[in-house]
This record gives sequence, C-alpha cells and structure tokens, in this order.
Amino acid sequence: MREHVLTVLQGIVAPGCILPGEALPVITPANADEISKIMQLANQEAIKVLTPSSKCGLSDPLPAEDTLMLSLEKMNTITEMDTANLVATVEPGVTVTQLNQALKQFGLFYPLDPGRGENATFGEIVAQNANGLRGLKYGATKHYIMGLDVVLADGRILKTGGKNVKDVAGYDMTKLMTGSDNTLGIISSITVKLMPAPEQQKLLIASFGSTADAGKAISAVFSAKVVPSAAEILNSDAVKALSAAGYTNLPAAAAVLMLELDGIPLAVEKAGSKVADILRSYNVQQVLLVETAQDASDYWASRQAISSVFTANAAASLDVTIPRSHLSEALEMIEATAGRHDTAIAVFGHAGDGNLFPAIMQNDKVDLSKLAQVQEELIQALRDLGASVNGTAHQLEMQYGPLGMAAMQQVKKTFDPNCTLNPGKLVGVC
Repeated sequence: MREHVLTVLQGIVAPGCILPGEALPVITPANADEISKIMQLANQEAIKVLTPSSKCGLSDPLPAEDTLMLSLEKMNTITEMDTANLVATVEPGVTVTQLNQALKQFGLFYPLDPGRGENATFGEIVAQNANGLRGLKYGATKHYIMGLDVVLADGRILKTGGKNVKDVAGYDMTKLMTGSDNTLGIISSITVKLMPAPEQQKLLIASFGSTADAGKAISAVFSAKVVPSAAEILNSDAVKALSAAGYTNLPAAAAVLMLELDGIPLAVEKAGSKVADILRSYNVQQVLLVETAQDASDYWASRQAISSVFTANAAASLDVTIPRSHLSEALEMIEATAGRHDTAIAVFGHAGDGNLFPAIMQNDKVDLSKLAQVQEELIQALRDLGASVNGTAHQLEMQYGPLGMAAMQQVKKTFDPNCTLNPGKLVGVC
C-alpha cells in the first residue's frame, strides 16, 4: 500500500485495525462512518477495495500498492430487536446463530440457515443472497431483507427500505443490493424480518441405493403436499468426502436425504409418519427418525461442514439451480458424467429448491487439463434441464444473454463508475 494512503487510513480506523495480510492490507472498520471515509479515500486515490467473499474475475492479480481488503468482522452488534414489528437490525458481522440465540427469549427466529455453520454472517448472506437449508418452506434471503444501509463507492451512504411491511414506491433498491456481492456498495446495516419459532423440529435421515431413487422420493414428498422446512441431498462421493474429513455419522449410501419438519408437535408427528411411508416406497435402505435435539445438531454439523470440505478438496465446483421436477435426471446425469471421465463428482444441495453444488474432487485420476471441458459439459447438460448457473460472468451471460448482461453492467457503472468495488466480480466489467 502506498505510504501516504496508509497514513490516511491509520487516521480513519483505530490502532490495530489495519492488519498485514498475506498479499493485501486488511482494514477492519468499526462503523459505517469509517467505511464511508475509507471509500472516499479509495475513490480519490484509485484504490481498489475487495471484500473477503469476493473472487475477482480479472485474469491478472491486482497490484498490492493499489488494493486493500475490507473486512466487516468487527461490526458485529445487534442494534435493535423490535418484537412489536417482528424485525431486527444487525451489523454485517452478526451471525445467524448470534441473532437466533438473542431471539429465543421472545419465541422468535430468523428462519433461513445458509448451511455454513455458526460463523455465517448476515453481511455475506445478504451480499450473496445465500438462501440455504430452509428456503423450501420459508423462502429466499431477499424475502427477509426489509432495509439496508449501503456505503456507496464514493463514500455516500444510501438507505433503502425499513420496517414497513408494504414499501413499494419506486424501484426496489433493497433487492437490488441483496445479492450484488458488494459490487454496488458495502452493506453496513441490515433490517431483517423475523418469524415465530416453531414449537417442534424433527429430522429424518434416509439412505438410498441410487441417486435416482432419492430424487424420485423427494419429488414424491412434495407431491404429497408435505413441505419440509429443509430437504438436503448428498451423493456417495459427498458422504465419502465428509467421512474422510472426520464427519462419519451419515450413512454410507449412493444418496442420503436429510429432511426436517417443523411446526406444531401433533402436525410434525403426523407429517413425519407420512414422509417415512413415502420414502419406504422408493427402495429406501434405511429411514432414521432422529430422536434428540443434540443428535439432530450433530447431523446438521456434518452437513454444514461440507462447504469447507469441498473448498479444501475440490478441483472445481458449480452452483446451479434446476426445476425440482428434474432433480432425479440431474443427479443421474452428473453420475454418468463422472463415470465417462473416470472421476469423482461429489454433489450436495438443497433438494427443496433444486439448488445443487456439484464438485469435481481432486485425486490422482483428475486430468486438470480437462477440467474446463468437464465443467462446460456439466453446465450445458444442466442447462438443457432448465438450470440456472450461479458463478462467473461468462456463466451469467449464458443465462441472461447479451442484453441482460449489458443492463447489469450499466447498473454497475452507474453505482461504481471508477470500478472501485470488487472489480471484475459478478458481471465482469472493469
């Protein structure tokens, strides 16, 4: 970092809030005012600002003297819990676990679990519009974000939405910022909608001899008008990867379903029996009704660990969403692709909303020179099933076409004309 820029930064944040990173200095502001001053400086000095979740799309690394990393981990205060209006306002470093623990005394909760363990923060969840495990029953992240404070690239602070249930005047700036991955501004405060906490939760674990049977079984559950609060699927390679990392409580099978039901106890018990009967009619090997909250927590801990396991062991991965009716076909296609290329493709995902995460696992059989080919083959086959692909600008353009990409790039240029924030991320401009 240039010396005079570093000197100004030291005058903005408290001592100890500029950390020497491996490649870039990491700045940890304490509030929106400090973020605003940092962004004003960055805009004036042509400094690029990255956020930890960002993987910039530029082919060449950004020069360290002109780039900094902004971490919001110190902004971790729940600023308000308004139980009368069923909302809470949090800073971006607050975790879902932290908020839900504070809400227990009121019988309320934030229902969406991004499936990333106890450290998942609202800042990253909102920036990525990460829906997670309970989207099937409770909807998407964007449905729970009522208002935001956003520090723009030039340091101005934009306020969107608020506590009003009906807030429909003008463009929906809150939803525009949700999922923008901090490419349009840095989210500094978040107002979220809350829900009454369910009286009971019950987890079922089912193992199958084929991914096709697992896919058909979960479709049958939906067709029977049962709506689980969570419906997760893992194929055998995903279970093996977890087991190798020390998470050994999931059954070894071609596919495993994890189904959670919640609500009034009598309704949960009735739905649990109905779901178990449905699963048994699809060549299920075992249906386990998890008895205790601690056992259920242990199973979910294994499921939540898979993202970090994949990060450590995957040569390449995808994030795709397919129509639920094609879930079984998609799983079979991925399995067939793995067979053709003699490699392991681990899959986990949210069976409830069709969001799958196939990952080509690293091993001595993986031909790294063919990774791109295998990925493109998977993407095309999944798109033929109606999938949308979350990822690079190239993949985004495949989904939205040139006109859609041009519109999104124009939005980026309007909010961040100097390409200060996360250059190359998401829409590929800069």
